[in-house]
Amino acid sequence: MKKLKWILITLGIIIFCIFIFNRFSEISNCVLVDTNPTDKYYWMFNKSVIDDLVVESSVGNLKNRKYRSSYTYKNLYRYLIIEDSKFDKIFLTQLKFSTTEINTNTRYIETSEGFETSDSNKDVNIISNLCTDLSNKLTLYFNKQASISKYDLSNKTYFTGTFESFLLKNEKEKTQYFFRYDHPTMSEIIFYKPKDRLYFIIVIPFNNQIDLQKGVENLTLN
Repeated sequence: MKKLKWILITLGIIIFCIFIFNRFSEISNCVLVDTNPTDKYYWMFNKSVIDDLVVESSVGNLKNRKYRSSYTYKNLYRYLIIEDSKFDKIFLTQLKFSTTEINTNTRYIETSEGFETSDSNKDVNIISNLCTDLSNKLTLYFNKQASISKYDLSNKTYFTGTFESFLLKNEKEKTQYFFRYDHPTMSEIIFYKPKDRLYFIIVIPFNNQIDLQKGVENLTLN
C-alpha cells in the first residue's frame, strides 16, 4: 500500500513537471525577445521619407513570426507596425468594428506582455496576449465615445477616427490586443494583406492638428 502511494506521488510529480516544461516551452516561443533589423519594414515607406525615419523599437519572436516595430518621422508622425503569424488566415472581409464600454483599469488579457511608446505629446500603451490565438476573424471594439469610419481598397482596410482605446478580439470574443492612449487621439488603422500575410499598421500624428492623410501618404502599400 505504501509502495503504491509513492508510485502515485512520483507519477504526479512527473506529470506536473511535464506540464511545467510544456508551458515554459510555449511561453518561450511567444515572448518578444529577438531584436529585428531596424529596416525590417522600410519597404512599406516611400523612399523619400526613409532617411528621416527614427526607429523607436523593433522586437519580435523569429520562431513564432511575431514582430512589433515603432517608427517616428520628423516628430510629426508615429507608425506602429505589427506582424503576427496567427492572423495570416484572416481575410480583409472578416474585419469588423463596433463600440463598447472600455474600462482602462479592467484586465482584458490574463497572460499578457506590454509595449509602450511615449513622447512629450502622446503615450501609447499596447497590451497583447502573450501567445496570440490562431484566428479566422477580428473585430475592433472602440470606446463608446469614438468616431470611426471604415473603407476598403483592394488589399487594404482602413479604420479612421478619434478614439482613446480599442480592443482587438477574435471570433471567440477573446481579446488579443488592447491599445490605450492617454487621451482621445486621431489615428489611422490599416490592415494590409499582400499575398498571404496580414500586417497591422497604426499611423498617429503627434499633434491632432497635423494632416493625418499626409502621414498615411508616406506609406507605399502596393
